[in-house]
Amino acid sequence: MTGHLLKIEVLEGILRVEVAGALDAETAFHLDQQIIIKYSDAIEGIVLDLKRTEFMDSAGVGFVVRLRDHAKSASNSFEIMCVGGQPRRLLEQIGGISILELKRN
Repeated sequence: MTGHLLKIEVLEGILRVEVAGALDAETAFHLDQQIIIKYSDAIEGIVLDLKRTEFMDSAGVGFVVRLRDHAKSASNSFEIMCVGGQPRRLLEQIGGISILELKRN
């Protein structure tokens, strides 16, 4: 499975990342490259929108954790929005729900 990036943008100091399809090793690699290079110091917070993400594997979970750690190390806010289906079940199974800030909308 491969995913594709819907959007990476900075609006009012908030980095907003939307992913469609799969958040897997290939997608995570491309997201890591773009986010760290382009937006490493220019943000106040990060919002990861997964409403169109249908599949997540361990590489996707690793990406989410790295993104959260990046935000927290810079004292920025971090939110994950609209997690459903298989990605939500995976996060529930590994205990990720309790450590990540999940929002519905």
